[in-house]
Amino acid sequence: QFSSRGGILDVWATTELHPVRLDFFGDEIETIRSFDPATQRTLEKLENILITPAREFLADTTETDTQLSEFHIPLIHSQPASLLDYLPQKTFVMVDDLSLIDVMANEVEEQAVKFRAESIKEGTLAESFPVPYIPWSELNDSLGEFTNVELGYSTKLDTGELGTSFSSAFGHDERFGGRLKPFIDYLHPIVEKGEQVFIVSRQSQRLKELWFEHYPEADFTNLEFIEASLSEGFILTNSQFIFHLITDSEIFGWERPQPRTRQRKTADTPESLYADLQTGDYVVHVDHGIGRFAGLIQRQLDGHEREYLTVEYDRGDILYVPVHQADRLTRYVGADGGKPSLDNLGGQAWAETKSKVKEAVQKVAEDLLDLYARRQVVEGFA
Repeated sequence: QFSSRGGILDVWATTELHPVRLDFFGDEIETIRSFDPATQRTLEKLENILITPAREFLADTTETDTQLSEFHIPLIHSQPASLLDYLPQKTFVMVDDLSLIDVMANEVEEQAVKFRAESIKEGTLAESFPVPYIPWSELNDSLGEFTNVELGYSTKLDTGELGTSFSSAFGHDERFGGRLKPFIDYLHPIVEKGEQVFIVSRQSQRLKELWFEHYPEADFTNLEFIEASLSEGFILTNSQFIFHLITDSEIFGWERPQPRTRQRKTADTPESLYADLQTGDYVVHVDHGIGRFAGLIQRQLDGHEREYLTVEYDRGDILYVPVHQADRLTRYVGADGGKPSLDNLGGQAWAETKSKVKEAVQKVAEDLLDLYARRQVVEGFA
């Protein structure tokens, strides 16, 4: 018998005197313990448990033949196959940003090699165990056997019969990760050379002000600031002109893409945290409570110019939040859609509110635990 409730799984194996409770955190087991089904009290903490079949199961011939066939496939075909091996020879393959795929694949493969070496050293994996994946270098070579085109700014793929290289016409501007002074310095010589530049950003007005703060006499017709949002920018080059499209991704995004790993809480990019905020929006700071977003400003600190998010509180008090701490701000969402009251910066009202919410959540959790415990000991009616 078994029962599942949220992150708790109870199992009563036919060979055990008592049921066992497994507490999960996500997909990981935190604790295993046997318990008394009548009182729900823990009897013993366990490191592992053997769950035997509840009854015999006789598979039909078709199912066993299929399983045996799949089991012996590696003995007949020693080399693993990929999707590319099943494509017709004249297939046209399009690859979205090969340079990003190359970085991520190499990092994942590096982690896999390291994990394999550690497992062999610990004795949890046999040294003769075959590598269960196709190396990225082999997959990359297989791509070259097809007619292909890369959507991106790398030139590693051969366009073959296409005759024209898409990737040679398109490029990519640098990424600045929220460093606005280097961004302005990068922009100036490009504009001076007459190259056309369009900056598409949710903070276009602030970026325009920052540009004229550094170059007040500049009057270029080839530079435009547009209030909008796009996922990515590019550089388009031909014999007649050079065109730059620069977005929040290049200005505020990460400088280096990260491969997907185990799901866990990570810091968001600065752009994703505050690019959608408009001046006058109500926000909540985790330590200081409800305020009104007043935009981005630049201030001197220890001889260096730094960018800050400004939040206005009751009585006109201003809080300066560094860009790298933007995760401490969230947009205010009210139940009735009305305007909230601003908190007093440095006051105790917000701390008291958080304390009351914490107590209320704790009370709800205790009530739920008590309810489930009473349900477990109540006898049913047949």
